[in-house]
Formats: sequence, structure tokens, C-alpha cells
Amino acid sequence: MTNQYKDAVEQLRRVRQYVPMSEGEFSRLAKHDRVVKKTISVKMGDGKERQFTAFRAQHNNARGPYKGGIRFHERVSEAEVKALSMWMTWKCAVADIAFGGSKGGVVVDPKRLSAGELERLSRAYARMVAPYIGPKIDSPAPDVNTNSKVMEWMTDEYIKTMSKKQETMSNGYKRKLAATFTGKPVEMGGLKGREEATGLGGYYVLRALAKKRGWKPWETTVAVQGFGNVGYYLAYFAHKGGFKIVAAADSQGGVYVPSGKKVKAKAVVEMANGPVTPGGERILLDKGVMVVPDVLANSGGVTASSFEWEQGMSGKKWSKKKVFLTLEKKMEQAWATVWRRQEEKKVPLRTAAYIVAVERVLRAMRKVKKS
Repeated sequence: MTNQYKDAVEQLRRVRQYVPMSEGEFSRLAKHDRVVKKTISVKMGDGKERQFTAFRAQHNNARGPYKGGIRFHERVSEAEVKALSMWMTWKCAVADIAFGGSKGGVVVDPKRLSAGELERLSRAYARMVAPYIGPKIDSPAPDVNTNSKVMEWMTDEYIKTMSKKQETMSNGYKRKLAATFTGKPVEMGGLKGREEATGLGGYYVLRALAKKRGWKPWETTVAVQGFGNVGYYLAYFAHKGGFKIVAAADSQGGVYVPSGKKVKAKAVVEMANGPVTPGGERILLDKGVMVVPDVLANSGGVTASSFEWEQGMSGKKWSKKKVFLTLEKKMEQAWATVWRRQEEKKVPLRTAAYIVAVERVLRAMRKVKKS
């Protein structure tokens, strides 16, 4: 099994030749501010207590509070959450939103849990991370096998946990505590359009790529590997935008158009986190395949989460139209910045994205150090 954290550090190491930094700065960026690993206990349906290993990795907060999802999966590991939290730091910097990177998770197969057990696990995790999170400290969100309902349970438990520490709590303070978690149901302060945001952001990047390469949408075929929330909305918006969706597949199977499907892709757009290893990317690049990195392609999700955080902190609701228009502007700006850097440095898009991200994080670190 690939050690994603080693991959993440290797990707950072490759950027050093383009971004001057001291050995101390590289060491700081390659390591984490905090990694929490604990065992949480959950009462199961049969009345017995079961232990689960849980994590929260916080990479770097030089540009703002940590931001990152929570995943429930049997393959969650310390190496994985460390890698993903590092990638979140770069993703937030590429998107130019004022957050750093974090990631959390529990080693569990949620499909084997009843609804009651899933809720108790979610609440137990919220209690575990409560001392390490907050609206201006670390803002968790949904990830693999977690959703708005899980965020609702976690938000409720977090507010209950914090309320025990003080006798009175104003509604305004409760609202700001609720802003700690994003990806919540709309009626609980969630953001309209958040469900579509990652896939929609990917579509904006795909559209920009096609424009740069001179590809007409109606002549451009798209195959979607993975058809959950992100894959579905990417395909949905790409179809609406005139692209030809010729194949879609997930873990259960797939569908395709027979006349189009000998894979000779000219570009791979990473909508998952870390799907292409450094070795795999070298092979693709040698074949002339452009790889649009995850830290750019799927940053629409965290960008929309920043809108939800802002909405929660201010109390001013965002319309779906405002979400989509603002997301479009942010994604187009991120794409343009990375593309320019790629042309300037004559490097692959991932390297260009990392150059942009690392420069921005280093600038923030140095500013804090001076003050």
C-alpha cells in the first residue's frame, strides 16, 4: 500500500528547486503542527463497548485556521491523514482562501454500523477533537463516508461539550461555534450549493483547460472514474456545458459508449485526493498527458466551505446564485495563476500549483516570524 505521506513530502521536496527556503522552513512544511491519535469508545447495539482508533492532523496554520474533512473508513491511517492535511494546506493556498490544512478520520467500516451506532461514533469523535478545534482554530467538514447528517450530529455534540465549560452562552456565540463545522444541513446553517461545489469547481477547471487547449466542448470526450457526489456533479455540469460524457464508473460497475472508449486521454483531472502517485504521474507526463492536480481541480469544495464558514461567522445568508458565481470567480483565478506559473517556469501543472501554494504559505510564515 502506498504511503501517501511520503508521496506528499516527495512532492514538496521537488518544489524546493523553484522556491528558495531554508532547511528549517522545509522541515516545518514537511512536518505537522499537531497530530492527535486517540482511542474512542462507542456503545454498540448489543450494549457492549467497542474501541475505535481516531485521528486529527493539523499541518500548518500560517495563513489561517486549519481546515479539513473527517473520513470514516477502515483504511484510515496516520500516514493518510498527515498527507491529506498537507495537501489541504496547499489546496487552500492555491484557492487563496485564508485557511491552513487539517484532516481527521476514524478507522471503521461505517456500512457495518446501525444508524444509532453511527450517530454515537460521530458524537464520540466530536468530543475527542473538541479541545483542538473551534471557529478560529480548526474547521472540520465532511469527507469519505461522512455527510451533512454526520456534521449535524458533530456540531450538536461540540456545542454541548463547549457549553459545559461555561454557565451561559449567547445565541451569537452558539452560531459562531456552529460555524466550526462546515457541510452542515442548510437548516442548521449550512451553505446552499455546497453539495454541488466540488464537482462544479472541477467543471470550471475542465472548461478553462479546454479553452486553453483549444478543445471545443462538443468535440471533447470525458470519462468519469468514481461516481459519488463529486463525480456525479462534475459529469452533470460538464454535460450541461456541452462536453460529451462517454463513460462513468464506480466501485459497483460502470457504463460506457462503445464507439469512444479506448483510453487515450490527453488530460487527467484529479477530483480525488492523491489518486496519481509520483511514479504514475511521471509515466503520464512522459506520454504527453497533462495532469491537473487535486490541489487545484477539487479545491471547489474547500472554497465553498470557506463561504459557509464566513456565513456562519457573520450570520448573513448566501444565496445559491452568489455561491456559484463567487466559486466560479475563485476557481478561474486559481486556474489562471497556476497556468501562468506553469508557463513561466516550464513545469507540469502540479509543480506550478505547488510553487504558488508554497510561496504563499512561506510568505505568511515569514510575516508571522517578523511580527
